[in-house]
Amino acid sequence: QNGGDGTLTLSNGSINARIYVNIPTQFNTQTDPDNLGRGQLNLLGGTLSTPNLHLGNGNTGQDGGNGSIYLTDGILLLNGNHTAKLQDYIDSGKITTDSFRSFQLDYDQTTPGKTTLRTEATLVLYTDAGSDHSWSNPANWLNGIIPTDRTTGAAFSNEATHVVIGSGVDAVCLSASFGMYG
Repeated sequence: QNGGDGTLTLSNGSINARIYVNIPTQFNTQTDPDNLGRGQLNLLGGTLSTPNLHLGNGNTGQDGGNGSIYLTDGILLLNGNHTAKLQDYIDSGKITTDSFRSFQLDYDQTTPGKTTLRTEATLVLYTDAGSDHSWSNPANWLNGIIPTDRTTGAAFSNEATHVVIGSGVDAVCLSASFGMYG
């Protein structure tokens, strides 16, 4: 708070906040823009449960400072419906994750009466198990899932895998890893 930096990393277990989680906490008397508090939560595993969450808005004064959350295998639970607030934090880059993950955000579905934020890996495997080596053949991809956008990573899982991206095929993915296993 008030110019200090703090980091909390949760990799297992749980934290149950009874009232509020502020990242960071900053008083309304803090007016120096070069001395903002910075708080970082690394939610790598386990569960953080809280009635409410506030991430600093980047300004001086009350509710200011710079707050952020990096989420991988952890779960963030908030009492009630806070989906709009969490989506705003995601959209503004205050809550981030790895490039091969996507956010899963819901209210009252995963946990009754709570907003749940978690991530899911979006990496699909090219197995080359089809009758050809075509990128666009679902039989060449694990579970028939072909990467179709910039949120999905493609991994080529077998030694000597051969993939052909033919004429008229748009092979779109977030990242591609070749030569992983030999």
